[in-house]
Amino acid sequence: MSVTKFLKEHGQDVAVLPGPPAVEKKKVYTSIASCVAALDLATTFVMKSGVIIADSTDHCAVDKVSDGVGDREDRRICSVDIIGLMGTLSLAIRFYALAANSCVEIVGDSVPSACAAAGAGLSAGVFATVAPAMNLQASCEKAFALWDPDTWPSDQNLRQSATKQAPKVQPEDQGFTVVADP
Repeated sequence: MSVTKFLKEHGQDVAVLPGPPAVEKKKVYTSIASCVAALDLATTFVMKSGVIIADSTDHCAVDKVSDGVGDREDRRICSVDIIGLMGTLSLAIRFYALAANSCVEIVGDSVPSACAAAGAGLSAGVFATVAPAMNLQASCEKAFALWDPDTWPSDQNLRQSATKQAPKVQPEDQGFTVVADP
């Protein structure tokens, strides 16, 4: 039973009520959900940018990256921080643009911010690819320094894949905590 019909049946004047909403309920609810999600993600990326800025104050200090002072490793870490910062800020811009678009849809309006969201998303994708790629060589060098081809893949404590895990119970003499099977 509709509210209007209920009010009429109980003798109320429905002429003073506002007309039906300009936007259908489903669109309003979807817009609210999109708005909240986009604002949440945008704020998360702003906070992540703050963490990267805090890290880069140490990694990019003048005594570490100036010409002739810092080594190549320090400059690489600083570069990864700065490109990561650009990526997180691009993602924050993207999600704020998406929020602008979906938040105004709640009241039936529209803002042409999809282009800004797409542009920021494109640059964020590039930065999100470049930053880890800049760290790839250093990560591989570190990993291969610990790799012993004679014991691999027979090493029992080596995690070989997501489906084939190391033993559930590890010996206590190696410093591991023994966990009983569930």
